[in-house]
Amino acid sequence: MDWEGPSLEIPAIQELAQHPQWVCWKAERRASRAKPTKVPYTTFGGHASSTARETWGTFADCYAACVKGTGEGVGFVFDAEDIYAGIDLDGSVSDGKVKPWAQKIIDDLASYTEFSPGGDGLHVIVRSKQGIEGRKTKRVEAYTWGRYFTVTGRHLPGTPDAIEERTDALVALVATLGEARPAASADPGMALKLRKDANPPAELFTALLENERKFKASWEHSRTDLADDSLSVYDQSLATLAAYAGWKDQAIADLLVAHRRSHGSTEDVKKALRPRRGQSPGYLEATITMARDTIARGGQDTDAVDETRVKSAIENGPDEALSELCRRVALPVEGVIQRGVDPAFYYVVVKGQEIRLGSSTDLLSPGAFRANVLGGTRMVVPRMKGPRWDRCVKLMLDVATLESLGEGDHGKETFAWVENYLSDQRSPPVLDTKALEIALKEGVPIWWRGCGYLAAKGLARWIYTAYNERVPLRILCSRLHEAGWHSHHLQVRNGKENIQAKLWRREISPEGWAAYSKVPL
Repeated sequence: MDWEGPSLEIPAIQELAQHPQWVCWKAERRASRAKPTKVPYTTFGGHASSTARETWGTFADCYAACVKGTGEGVGFVFDAEDIYAGIDLDGSVSDGKVKPWAQKIIDDLASYTEFSPGGDGLHVIVRSKQGIEGRKTKRVEAYTWGRYFTVTGRHLPGTPDAIEERTDALVALVATLGEARPAASADPGMALKLRKDANPPAELFTALLENERKFKASWEHSRTDLADDSLSVYDQSLATLAAYAGWKDQAIADLLVAHRRSHGSTEDVKKALRPRRGQSPGYLEATITMARDTIARGGQDTDAVDETRVKSAIENGPDEALSELCRRVALPVEGVIQRGVDPAFYYVVVKGQEIRLGSSTDLLSPGAFRANVLGGTRMVVPRMKGPRWDRCVKLMLDVATLESLGEGDHGKETFAWVENYLSDQRSPPVLDTKALEIALKEGVPIWWRGCGYLAAKGLARWIYTAYNERVPLRILCSRLHEAGWHSHHLQVRNGKENIQAKLWRREISPEGWAAYSKVPL
């Protein structure tokens, strides 16, 4: 799928990407609305909620999921614990021009503003030291929590490309929007009754216990196919199996409390009764949400248990997440490196050796991962696919170290691209105008009068052929510039004809070119 989302070259997007508050979205028709609704989804395809943290992900996760086709775009969730506010100006653009009423609001807020996916609306994002209750009028909405905004990266020219602190301007705007209204997508939660003496409905419990072998084994803690025998693992299995059987949320919650009362301590029961904190769901809500998401994507109770294990490993810190990754891929992984962002390229470190995995698209392919590791270490990774591999990717992204996007790192990667490209092309130095004319027509790399020349399009095509990686031309040109190459028009006159090409140039000695291209002088 050819999908190009918001670029991290925009300071505002780069700032928001530091927060794991992202979802995917799909446009879906609903009978009650004339326009399609942008429904939030998790990275693995289940429904997300703007008030359930466990359904959110990182920018990298959601971006990769959209490349894979899980969503049509990405969105950022505003949370009560962050400092951001979003202002939605619906129907504010007509024939590509901003309407006067919206322009005044944009001028007053003076912060990052971008077009909505449809192009007929605008979103403004500001920092605010003061939270607000959601406001919604016919044309303007404003929220600091309980809502997500689609993020396109289609910046409105003339507005800041960074997010600015605009508390006073936000408060002044909200004062003109009337009484506070709850955010449209702010889910108040499951409204569960938390009772330490709860028991599931007797008829439902008995029927499932007698007719579902897995349920009975989970209740008795006699499963041999689960990762461990912790209470949370069996909670997740029971919740998922009960959800499959059509139980309501409250019945599942009562089941989990009774399970912990039967197999755990008083403290274990207290953990199950942990209530919602702000916008963070309680233990029972999180477990039931995971169960229903598993069903939505066609998984089994073991998938929900495995997802819970990964989530727990990530929450316990990078050391445990790395240990869990090693266990799953059967490799002594010492670290994961992410170089660049748009595009991003990943490397895994095994026994001190850095192995190139490729782009985010390659990372999503278990076959490509196995082949790269085998080629670099002669070690075989177990076969995995679907959700099992997605969980490995989630662990890799969690432990990945993002190397600085400074000139040095870009230059390092670009140098590797150019070095391999020139070595593959084996272009000899051009020593006369006739040879220069031929080289320009053929589009091959050129060394001419103390400088090396290459075409960005030719390099991009070679990268795709060699690595199966599509690098946007604008990104490649930016990388070449950072690595010391400069845009230049080179031309040669052949009689009455001028032959010219737009190339990238860098001063290189004849010996340097020979070392680059592996062609002796």
